[in-house]
Amino acid sequence: MSKLKILIVDDSQLNREILSCMLEDKYDICEAENGKQAVEILERCHKDFKLVLLDLIMPVMDGYQVLAVMKEKQWLDMLPVICISSETSEDSIRRVYGLGASDYFTRPFDAMTVFHRVESTIALHDKMTGDLQDAMKMLSSIFHRILKINLSTDTYTVIRGKDSTVSMLPSLSESLKMMADYKYIYEEDQEEYLKFCSIDNLRRELAKGRERIYLNYRTLIKQEYRWVCMEVIRSAEYKPDDQIAMMYIRDINDEYLK
Repeated sequence: MSKLKILIVDDSQLNREILSCMLEDKYDICEAENGKQAVEILERCHKDFKLVLLDLIMPVMDGYQVLAVMKEKQWLDMLPVICISSETSEDSIRRVYGLGASDYFTRPFDAMTVFHRVESTIALHDKMTGDLQDAMKMLSSIFHRILKINLSTDTYTVIRGKDSTVSMLPSLSESLKMMADYKYIYEEDQEEYLKFCSIDNLRRELAKGRERIYLNYRTLIKQEYRWVCMEVIRSAEYKPDDQIAMMYIRDINDEYLK
């Protein structure tokens, strides 16, 4: 059985060697000597890793910057990060958790503590991911597209995209406009659709405290225009500075319209 893969990011070769010795019996270890190198590795193969051990104080790109990149690219949804530092201030700890880190420990390293916290973080994340996948399987029979949207950055992750013939772009607003430009949205519904889907409108409506907004419109599905309902729901992660929402699109059957 192949070992689970961990990325250790630390500018100190000695620290990398110490952590590797603690974990190499059970895990396949990959190393990066600064944040920039880590991001380059994750750009190529972030899905291959089960965990990142991330030093905070490094040259070139520090750990805070790496976390910010991972958060923006939404890699943290699938890849937990444990931060490492000799810094013990409450501000530093609060900052890394705010950026999405799963755990935090300080030097000097205790081998048993490091091993068990790595093991438990991976196990907890796997359980949470498994629960999410089970929920997605249930939702698959209802929705033909599910997006997780970051309204702060106008980016998104496709949770479910079956039955879509459109190649979505990284920007949510560009992707939605492209749907209209390519005539996937019924002509009479385009103006209302574009107004509703503008990133400024979504931000404004959800900022009012509304938990759910929706729009009925006609879109091209399997070579015919069919009524669908787009629902945008504030995620539990929604905060003023981290505006996460979920977009669900489903068919509206004749019974529903009546």
